[in-house]
Amino acid sequence: MKKILFTSLAVLGLGITGCSNEDLGVAKSGVDEVCATMGDAESRTAMNGNSVVWSTGDEIGIFVTNGSSSTYTNTNYSLSSGAGTKNAGFSGVLEGENPVKKAAFYPYGSDASYDGSKISLTLKDTYNYKEGENSSALMACQINESAQDVLAFKNAGALMSVTVNNIPKDYIWAKLTSMTARERTTAPAIAGNAQIAFAEGIPTLTTTGTLNSSSITINFTAGNDVTSKTFYFPLPVAEYPALELSIGNGATSQVLKTKALDAKRNERYTTTITLDEVSGSVPTTVESVSAVADALATTNSVSVTDVALTETSPTVSIPKKIHRQKMSAYPLKIFLLLLLLL
Repeated sequence: MKKILFTSLAVLGLGITGCSNEDLGVAKSGVDEVCATMGDAESRTAMNGNSVVWSTGDEIGIFVTNGSSSTYTNTNYSLSSGAGTKNAGFSGVLEGENPVKKAAFYPYGSDASYDGSKISLTLKDTYNYKEGENSSALMACQINESAQDVLAFKNAGALMSVTVNNIPKDYIWAKLTSMTARERTTAPAIAGNAQIAFAEGIPTLTTTGTLNSSSITINFTAGNDVTSKTFYFPLPVAEYPALELSIGNGATSQVLKTKALDAKRNERYTTTITLDEVSGSVPTTVESVSAVADALATTNSVSVTDVALTETSPTVSIPKKIHRQKMSAYPLKIFLLLLLLL
């Protein structure tokens, strides 16, 4: 049994920390090791500031064929070196007399298949929250027959990054839902049956078939106090009429934001939402100080997007709220956010 070691990426001008150059050769049956690199700026897996690195426990799938066979075997490879870097070693076991690696994908899934031009797989609709993890955004690559130990992964889909501040302590999930809007009577699915098609070596992820889901849920543990979290939702490439973000628990939920999005491959879309720390809701946005009083009649948290230069000392009249059972008036406690846009 021969152990096939890493192929150097020096010819690509990449500095490798998780891979080494010890033996070049054609893959044979037995233990095999490859060097997986991230060719895109916003690739997998752990979000280390603005950079992204491989993590301990990562697994990839490599499709292997033997000789002239048109059958492709989905072979599991596990991270063996380079955790915490953008270039890592993965090891697996090859079978057959003349195995040839054709394509690879991340994260590994045993149900994935390859037909020579595209990868078919299933996108999860539920994830468990992990600090700094991007919910296993899909990456893939085709493998050159003359460089069998070099895997240059590229993002196949898009990634939505949402930071939510002041999450109520009893909330346990965040959900992103693809919805119809206005004249658009259909909406693309964001989980379920999917495929990664290659065009000139570039992978593109889309959903297919009918056994799909319109939402992705990220579950997390309730806190002892309000908290802030960043959620990463992997998205297939599509034009979404409306994407709705909501958070909640088994008893209650609230919609934080709804927006249309033309999701492009290899793009990360970011947004930050800050809930009112007292009410746990998103502040109602108004255009000027003069509109605050009317808004406070129906809500207890208001954000002013603009304060005119002429309003040097803006004042707000706070309405009183009548308790319908006791018929007594009491002051309404509010938090007014004045965002000066000069």
